[in-house]
Amino acid sequence: MTDVIAANDAGPVTETYTLWQLVGYMLGLGTWGFGGPVALVGYMYRDLVEKRRWFTEGDYREGLTLAQLMPGPLAAQLAIYLGYVHHRVVGATLVGLAFVLPSFFMVVALGAAYVAYGGIGWMQSVFYGVGAAVIGHVFWPSAVAAEDAEERLRALERRQLVRRNRRSSIAGELEYGFVHALLRDVAYEQIPRAQRMDKHIGYRCWLQHPHRHHSQQVR
Repeated sequence: MTDVIAANDAGPVTETYTLWQLVGYMLGLGTWGFGGPVALVGYMYRDLVEKRRWFTEGDYREGLTLAQLMPGPLAAQLAIYLGYVHHRVVGATLVGLAFVLPSFFMVVALGAAYVAYGGIGWMQSVFYGVGAAVIGHVFWPSAVAAEDAEERLRALERRQLVRRNRRSSIAGELEYGFVHALLRDVAYEQIPRAQRMDKHIGYRCWLQHPHRHHSQQVR
């Protein structure tokens, strides 16, 4: 299995692409991609590695590792690295600009609209609504992740409780078996030697009717 993974990481890509195709993809992702850097790098893996196979698994992992080590925006750095893989400095520059410029122009346009129409009541309401939506977009994934983590923790606690009860039951059975065997040996020693001729029958009869044998011995 290790050989298969290594071959998948080091193997050549199955489809070729041009620099402008990659620039067009990053331009669209930078314009319509929502969900934060984690979602964007996930889109890159799904589209560029799994579907289109423009990059190998090893190229993507290496770029993601370097992007996590460097300060700055994660998704933008990964996009710049992917542009550098096959097209070097020119590819990295064009891909980085294509990925970053759409959000830059959006922020500039929103800032200009706010400066120009910030005094209008309905425009202030719109920006208040946008602010609330942004806050919800930022914190909602965290709340969902926290709820999911809490549910997983509860499931883990339930499994541990079941295992603890199972272990207690097994320990109780072992203790009962040990005590039963000990009492059985002690009881066997109480059987008169004359009745030990047939070991199994006499032992079984004594266990089934201990009071009868005890009365016979008293007589």
